[in-house]
Amino acid sequence: MSTTRVGPCYTCCLEGWPLSRTQRNHDISLRDLDAAARGSACTTCSLIRDAVVTFAPVVDAEFRNSGLASSKPELKAVKIACHDFIQVSLRYELLAGEVRQILVPLDIFLDVETIKTVPVPPVGAPARLISRDLPSRLNVSWAANLARTWIRQCDECHPLCRAPSNPHLPTRILDLGIPGVDETVKLKVSGDEHGQYIALSYRWGTVAEGGSTLLTTTTSIADRLKGIPWHDIPQTFRDVIELSRELGIRYLWIDSLCIVQDDEEDWNKEAARMAEVYGNSFLTVAATSAPNNNASLFTERWTQFKIPGSPDTITPRLASKRIIRAASSTETEPDVLVSPAGFVRYGMHMAHAQFMEGDNAQQHAVDSPLLTRAWSFQERLLPHRTLHFHAEEMVWECKMDMRCECGRMDRNPRGFPPSLGKASGLILTTLPSRIWLKSSMNWAMLHPELRPDLAWVWLDLVSEYLQLDLTYETDRLPALSGLAARFAHPELGTYLAGLWEATLPEGLLFQVVPLEGAHCRIRPAEPSPARHPGPADAPTWAWSSIPLGRGTVVSFSDILAVCEIDGQNWARSKHFRLVDSRVDLSTANRFGWTTGAYLTVCGLLGDCSELIGSLVTRPETSK
Repeated sequence: MSTTRVGPCYTCCLEGWPLSRTQRNHDISLRDLDAAARGSACTTCSLIRDAVVTFAPVVDAEFRNSGLASSKPELKAVKIACHDFIQVSLRYELLAGEVRQILVPLDIFLDVETIKTVPVPPVGAPARLISRDLPSRLNVSWAANLARTWIRQCDECHPLCRAPSNPHLPTRILDLGIPGVDETVKLKVSGDEHGQYIALSYRWGTVAEGGSTLLTTTTSIADRLKGIPWHDIPQTFRDVIELSRELGIRYLWIDSLCIVQDDEEDWNKEAARMAEVYGNSFLTVAATSAPNNNASLFTERWTQFKIPGSPDTITPRLASKRIIRAASSTETEPDVLVSPAGFVRYGMHMAHAQFMEGDNAQQHAVDSPLLTRAWSFQERLLPHRTLHFHAEEMVWECKMDMRCECGRMDRNPRGFPPSLGKASGLILTTLPSRIWLKSSMNWAMLHPELRPDLAWVWLDLVSEYLQLDLTYETDRLPALSGLAARFAHPELGTYLAGLWEATLPEGLLFQVVPLEGAHCRIRPAEPSPARHPGPADAPTWAWSSIPLGRGTVVSFSDILAVCEIDGQNWARSKHFRLVDSRVDLSTANRFGWTTGAYLTVCGLLGDCSELIGSLVTRPETSK
């Protein structure tokens, strides 16, 4: 006969506890979990125990496939963490050789679609057990349906995110034709035409990596205008074409095809228009997990977790299993499906960590290679809304919100910070990326009283940008020029090769720090020869003049972190005054490279000595 729990459960510390008291992080032995689950004395323990029994064979098989079976992994305990949702991990010990532990994260959840029609049982903190069961392989229909839902919610609830209804088309655009009539994909010179279009953000990759060399050049543009054979189109482009058609959008912008790549004048002119191209798009699709343009958006889902003390990782497929109620749960209903639908899968953690935390791009180079690239930085910030195709799940990022396919990002606090930057003592690079990326920038731009903070927001963004990879060193300013165009405002003054007049003198206080430095956690790419020949110069007082190499990065962290250290902001000397400035541009892009520049400033002079020695940095502190 089953028993009924009375009072709170002291095993899971979830059942019978108010939500405010469930901020727990603790281990439960298998014996204690089984005892609490017997007879459904605790329905939460019962669900967790049944999920472990259901999924343990899947983990065992993964261990065998990875070669870990020889280390004799043994399941010792279940670790439960409960914050915005319940996270369960299996703690294994490797008994052969040096004893090590492996934590295998699991998602245990009630499917959000099922509970619409079936009452939720009295499990502990049920709202934190609700998620969405995802197909193990993504397909265009599923992606388009979810995208429509997010677009509709964004249109209805986010006044800042509504894309222009009939914007000017970019200079050139891909015309995807009319389904069922003429589906030839061809390049189109837009002239003065208007219409909705999707923009693609992706990582080009190299031929050696499997990438395609499909480009528009001065010799191929005539053929592109006639039509592009489907078999010549790389897989990433094919997938976004299918998605665009599914969403009913006829036009698509892809940089490698819509910019004449060997025409320097056209390249510089179009690079300066990125704020318009991405800012006017109906939607930007980001091939976030694709290493090159031949990788599909619609692939098997996968996650990854590390083996402690080893460089090896385990990379399993993400496939849910329906939870089976173990025989010991009740005496009358052995081995039946949990109702409503309970599921268990490997824990989806990489996408949440990537998008919920700041300053971590290179830590996700495997699952989000696009976001390690400097060009993708402005492609992420400029659009009204972006649909990311991550290795684990799709992620929605707009000016006012961030959501994920499984639904767990939806439960985190959203919205704009009440104040920003220097005026408030709030340093944006210390906040989660969901707060400081799109929303902080747009919040400061929309509110006149916060516009003085734009200078500090700019230095924050530059600090993040300078940690990302560039294939061509001469792209360093052009890859930021769209963002600079978005920031252009009289209160910021003239743009000075990566700085604004309003960022002076603070913008002159950059450092070149080593890779091991406390403020450098991401390795920049090795400088490469310029793709676009021509002058690429900047004044020595600007950060853009510093040649970056493997092991060094330019940082504004000290000037930005002062308020973290002593609660005080840098105080600009009352004696400092910018008298005059001038830049001579090397191209038509006013946010690009210069052939000459000068500053005239007024202030106090002091004696100083040059010290040559090793750079000592502060140790990393937890945030």
